[in-house]
Amino acid sequence: MLQRHIFRNKVPKWLMSVVAYTIMAPIMLINGAYTGSSIDISGTLGVMSEDINMAYFSSSAGMSVAYPLIIKLRPVFAIKNTLLLTLLMQVILSIICAETDNMTIITGCSFLIGFFKAFALLETLSILMPILSPDNKRSVFYAKFYPITLGLSQLSMVLTSELAYRYNWQHMYYFMVALLLIAIIAVLLTFRYVKLPSIIPLLDADWISVVLISIFYISVIYVFTYGKTDDWFYSRSITITTFFIIPISLLLFIRRQFLREKPYADLTILKNTNTWLGYVILFIGMFYVSVSVLVSSYVTSVLRLESNRLYELYIITIPGFILGSFLCLWWFKKERRVNLIIFIGYLCLIASCVLLYFTISPQGEYKLLYLPMFLRGIGMLIIFVVFGVYVVQGIPVTKIIFNAFLLIGIRSALAPAISSSIFTNAIYRLQQHFIVKYSENITNTNPIATERYEQYYKSGLAKGLGVNEAQQYATTNLYNLIQIQAITTSLKVILGILIIIGIILLIFIFIYPFNNHKKLKFIKFGKDMG
Repeated sequence: MLQRHIFRNKVPKWLMSVVAYTIMAPIMLINGAYTGSSIDISGTLGVMSEDINMAYFSSSAGMSVAYPLIIKLRPVFAIKNTLLLTLLMQVILSIICAETDNMTIITGCSFLIGFFKAFALLETLSILMPILSPDNKRSVFYAKFYPITLGLSQLSMVLTSELAYRYNWQHMYYFMVALLLIAIIAVLLTFRYVKLPSIIPLLDADWISVVLISIFYISVIYVFTYGKTDDWFYSRSITITTFFIIPISLLLFIRRQFLREKPYADLTILKNTNTWLGYVILFIGMFYVSVSVLVSSYVTSVLRLESNRLYELYIITIPGFILGSFLCLWWFKKERRVNLIIFIGYLCLIASCVLLYFTISPQGEYKLLYLPMFLRGIGMLIIFVVFGVYVVQGIPVTKIIFNAFLLIGIRSALAPAISSSIFTNAIYRLQQHFIVKYSENITNTNPIATERYEQYYKSGLAKGLGVNEAQQYATTNLYNLIQIQAITTSLKVILGILIIIGIILLIFIFIYPFNNHKKLKFIKFGKDMG
């Protein structure tokens, strides 16, 4: 049932639902940095794309860190107070991000936006859960909730790209401020009056653990984001962070959890096989979700299309989310075995890679990317929903909130940062290798190379260029041709490796006895909704 006690007496049921979605929209769209406007931000502020990625991933780290604190703070704050405080803080942080030109400040604000976003999201979900799942079933709720959230995240990139293309990159922040203010007004007008708490148990929270795990998350993201730029271990900062800061912060954090009577994060949930195995398989799955990095390289470097055309592709994943949602709902209703639905999810992701492998070519067509992106949407939705349900099987209800901490940290912060870094580095290394390899064949004895050179040379002369300029024009175009071929080959090599690993993964998923091939239990919500 709807939580009528938090709304004013005269607020109708339909308006409660509208208010809930009004609050959720900016919460799901907001971020401290928007990858859809990365080119515009880089050009305006004179920063690297890595700076923007660092800020983007920091938001997910902030969300993960916030979840264990909710246990301490949620019983004290009413839903109205929590929403007003967190939404207002996100307004302030968004304005700071829009006005500053310092990427360190933007990264810090992004982390805090994610932190406050977690509190606001949890309270919003407590309102939406009776609407989307009257029976209070986690599986049904996720199957209806994730298409909305994932769809909004895709629209966020498209919207950011369009605003940056037509106006400037700050407009996305101002747009988010407007949506957040509308949500605040909706809360003020429809929620029942409540008093502010007289005592806030801030000292009861384990802030040392918060600092340690925050250092760990940010350090891992930093190493994988800036590794290529700083030339990995030739950089002193990368070396110190990798071999000292990351292991020390992680070990101190783990030690502190086992020494405290009431730990910040109860890591004993990792003794549950379903939990740790689910995290591992989901972590691998995020590499297939991050294939969008390869698509981005293909669209911008091979097809030579503008960035807004790239982000338009993400709209194609939304029908995939919807179809995946219906498939999950049907599967949970029939109470089929979990390994089969996991198999279907990964089959869609790997099939997307197979299609990309045969689609990518120097003469490829943009519209041929629609089907791979559609399949990516189906697979992404399925693994998000199923593992959201599977990993909590066997965890006591009182400890389920710690699953949200680990799940979001692995799925949304660490896995995307690591997979994006590996793909970016692989593309760069392989591209350099193939450029050298192909260049060795560009000689006067190669009839194809000679013919292409003559075509570009004559084309230069036809454009009115002098002899020297026409020769330079021909050489440049021939090099661009080699570069495009090198990128294409590099992408195919990476996709081929992913396909081979994917086939092995599918075999494992098919034969492994997930829950001994039992049906998933319909676990009802505890204190988490991650």
